[in-house]
Amino acid sequence: MPCSLKEVHNANSGFISLLGIVKLTVQIHHLDTHIDAYITRDLICHMILGRDWIQQNYVNVNFCTNRIYLYNGLASTPLLPISRNEPVIMSLSHSVVIPPFHQKFIYGYVPLKSLDDALFTPNIALQHARMVLILHSLLHIRDNRGVISIINNTCHSRYIPRNSPLGFIYSSTATAGLNVIYASPMNFSDSSSSSLSLLSCNYCGVRFSTELTLYDHLFHCCTACPSVTR
Repeated sequence: MPCSLKEVHNANSGFISLLGIVKLTVQIHHLDTHIDAYITRDLICHMILGRDWIQQNYVNVNFCTNRIYLYNGLASTPLLPISRNEPVIMSLSHSVVIPPFHQKFIYGYVPLKSLDDALFTPNIALQHARMVLILHSLLHIRDNRGVISIINNTCHSRYIPRNSPLGFIYSSTATAGLNVIYASPMNFSDSSSSSLSLLSCNYCGVRFSTELTLYDHLFHCCTACPSVTR
């Protein structure tokens, strides 16, 4: 739509010519934000989100984690593009309480959509602060999530808040020891199941719909697995 404002000053005391204004929806994961954006030919990038958008959506730009957070961390997205050769931080998706003398498998959030055979190294400072043991692991990243294991070997429950930095994810060419079986659409009457991914145990062949249930099976149930310590 046309706008009454024809030009604005930039930081170099020059002018930016405005062609019009358009209402846009900026989606970050499950959150929709709305802006009135001016159209111009003079920008060196696709879009600039100004102070009004930042204040309205309680945005926090964190250069240390290279992320933009909305509504106190309710949703976030990378600030700059991330190379798969560089380590990225895995953060806790939801707050968790680990009972005494208990091992728990949890989801961690990674600013990468998918990555096979990713190497996870734990955050030593978090282990010392919360008195827990976070294991090194080789895992798959799916839909920005990966599964890791946390052990509480103390006689008290341990609480870890949401968005805590769990450790770092590195790309790796090693194998993770898990079979990923993609279900054929012909085997399901529901078309929504065509994208379903099933996981199977390498030792007994039992299939699972999520990595959490598979890892619980490996740790508690599978007697054929030689590496499980109970």
